[in-house]
Amino acid sequence: MATGYLHCLRAALDGDESVSEHHAKICHRTLSALRLEQLSRYRGGSAIPGAWWRLLHATLASAEQLRVTTTAVSDRLFTETRESTPAAQYAMAILLHLCRPHELSRSQFSAVQRWLSRWREQVAIHTSATAARDSRSLVIDLSADAPIHAGNAAPAAPRWLAIDSILGKFKSRIKSLREGQTPDELKLGSGLPADACIALMQFLHGALQTPPQLFPASREQTRSIGVSSTLEHIYRLLGGKALGVEEAPTAQSNRRIHEQIAIFGHTAISDRGPAAPKPEQWSLVAENGNDLSLIRAAGSEGERLSTRSLIAISNAEGEPPSLATVRCLATLEDGSLFALARLMPGTPQAVTATGREKMTNRTVQHPAIFLPAAGQVDKPASLFVPAGALSKLTRLDRPELPQGLKVGAPLDRGANFERLRCE
Repeated sequence: MATGYLHCLRAALDGDESVSEHHAKICHRTLSALRLEQLSRYRGGSAIPGAWWRLLHATLASAEQLRVTTTAVSDRLFTETRESTPAAQYAMAILLHLCRPHELSRSQFSAVQRWLSRWREQVAIHTSATAARDSRSLVIDLSADAPIHAGNAAPAAPRWLAIDSILGKFKSRIKSLREGQTPDELKLGSGLPADACIALMQFLHGALQTPPQLFPASREQTRSIGVSSTLEHIYRLLGGKALGVEEAPTAQSNRRIHEQIAIFGHTAISDRGPAAPKPEQWSLVAENGNDLSLIRAAGSEGERLSTRSLIAISNAEGEPPSLATVRCLATLEDGSLFALARLMPGTPQAVTATGREKMTNRTVQHPAIFLPAAGQVDKPASLFVPAGALSKLTRLDRPELPQGLKVGAPLDRGANFERLRCE
């Protein structure tokens, strides 16, 4: 679709009179088709290539040349609004990227798309720094293959996106939600509760003013590290033994037990289990404080990852493993997988959580990870158990925690874990 509309745009720029009445619609539809590709890439966890950004910028430049950037066009393709302008469609593409979609859940991204579609027309695009000097703006280079301008050099074709109105919308909605209004009353949708809307808007307010890190282009200075990406693998990596399930007694199992006692004088029990799986091999390409930029090579075998997953990182230099949460995931153009992980302070320990299943009344054991307190109010001692484990148990027996700690209230939940406070 984008290629077809680009041919129409080329004809408009060449002065073809047969399309002279449709300049605004052509520019609008070109941007809409490009945005469809953008949304597909975000939903598929794929990074957007530089050539796409260059096309987006070139389309805005063409709309400016044809003088149709602020011309409203009937628009029902996305079921977002009844009409929109080429400038607003362009601004929304930039804003969606700045909202860091690879770090958001599907429900969060849907909410962001809904909010921005309502407010995008209020974003002003200035062609000079003088016009934008009294506003909070983002600098864009229409000749570049990146969403916004970066670096110390002056942009070749600069534009300034004034986002004061968007930031003001977030601040006013946060205030209204705290005063007791509901998301439905504020036309924010029903996909997220009020507390989640407040947290997401606070995140977006900061994200729009702090451009996201670019995906690493150079991988010359890298080192290999190990990554364990399931809670069971992390448990085994930390020295936990293979866990079993207490099977319901049967006539055959009872007979086997009697035979073992008669022959050996005791039951033969083996707790060796399968060997602990080896960590996956990733490359550490950048390190910024507690944030690590990781790459898994294209074609490498490994577990499926999700945003907000718990992983363990094994340093090749022999240091003890560290826990981290995955903040961002994206497949790069060469097929490799990029992950931005944030380290969690403290040395994790493998423990066993035991409970009774609701349906079978069997005693089951779950791998669990204990993380000591980090000396901060928002980082108490905690216990990680597999996601969904608690809902299947009538109770969770107290695992052997150090310092006489007991399992308390839920603290957090991620893609593959539930985190409980230890007090």
